Amino acid sequence: MDKEEANEVSFYEEMMESKAMEDDMDEVSYEFLSDHECKEGLLKSKSVKETKVWLESRIDVNVQDEDGWTALMHAAASDNIPESTKQIKLLLRAGADVNIRDESGCTAFNRANSPKKKELLAKAGLLSSKSAEDTEVWIETGIDVNVKDWTDRTALICAAASDNLTESTKQIKLLLEAGADANIGDMWRQTAFRWATTEEKKELLANAMKKSSIQKHKESIRHTQKVRKEILKRHPEEKVSGVVMADEIAKDKISGKEKRTITPEVGREIRRKKALER
Repeated sequence: MDKEEANEVSFYEEMMESKAMEDDMDEVSYEFLSDHECKEGLLKSKSVKETKVWLESRIDVNVQDEDGWTALMHAAASDNIPESTKQIKLLLRAGADVNIRDESGCTAFNRANSPKKKELLAKAGLLSSKSAEDTEVWIETGIDVNVKDWTDRTALICAAASDNLTESTKQIKLLLEAGADANIGDMWRQTAFRWATTEEKKELLANAMKKSSIQKHKESIRHTQKVRKEILKRHPEEKVSGVVMADEIAKDKISGKEKRTITPEVGREIRRKKALER
């Protein structure tokens, strides 16, 4: 560190230690501060208030120190969990890049010291991934691949809408393999298929939607069969339709009545009443 930088750091430290500065941070005049001082201010911020002030100086939110650490990494590693978690949210809203690595190859996620911080960073990382490599890294953290941003966009929708055609197509394949739901829509009710920018993407997503629909239909059939088996198990002597029985048992449960034993005679009476109601 040269003499000029040392003086700048010293000035910053004196300013931050000043009680007047602590009490009235909103009145900082940035025209008298160098870029280096603003950079140091952001990187050394210990509270949301300080972080807000230095972000207002228009300093690049992704500036790094000599070890490659960003403000996001410092917040991720901070032991003041409640305050630093708020700082992370603020920095992410300001455009902090979760995919930046320090000199040792670690991201802010690697530095995070609480489950909540890891969740915030992994969600932001997955949604902002611009490459298949980054997408794969975030999927491996165990984050829900269907997390949404403030517009209800999922990572799959973001990849579908991306103009980086080759890379985003790879991302779509990775996300679908990881269980991404192609039927989820954003706040405008547009699915990833609607946002797809190439025919190849559309084909991948259309096939995924078809498979999902078939899977849901199979699950519905299995559930219905399971319910019917359970009913017949409880009432083996009954020959009444499983649907009718389930309907009557549900009515008893809702009304608080004691469970009825639906004999064949009772079943015939139920069907007769239903026929008259039609």
